[in-house]
Amino acid sequence: MNPDRLGMIGFSAGAMTSMEVLMTAPDRQAPDFMGYVYGPMSAVDVPDTAPPLFVALAADDPLFGQQGFGLVEAWRRAGAAVELHYYSAGGHGFAAHTRGATSDMWFSQFMDWLEAQGFLTVSSIE
Repeated sequence: MNPDRLGMIGFSAGAMTSMEVLMTAPDRQAPDFMGYVYGPMSAVDVPDTAPPLFVALAADDPLFGQQGFGLVEAWRRAGAAVELHYYSAGGHGFAAHTRGATSDMWFSQFMDWLEAQGFLTVSSIE
């Protein structure tokens, strides 16, 4: 295991927990990347050492789908890498099962993003 390739992914309340870990962890203990799936989109004070962030959210999410993109905008203003997938449908909890929507592809897109960021290679999962 490479300690420079450890990250976190959180869903809903887990996304909030992951963000809290990132915001309060000493720099050397913060995750190297983070997946943030259907969590609150409110802006945050982005740490200077913010890791790359993958955000997935559905427009029809009744909890967070209409909050805007404050979190993503804050990441961009800080100059940190961020990728946003804003699906037209999927509701809240789309990672749990397929719904016949583009949000069903979130996991393969997350894996592609990890590879593009250099955290994963095809040979590392075979």
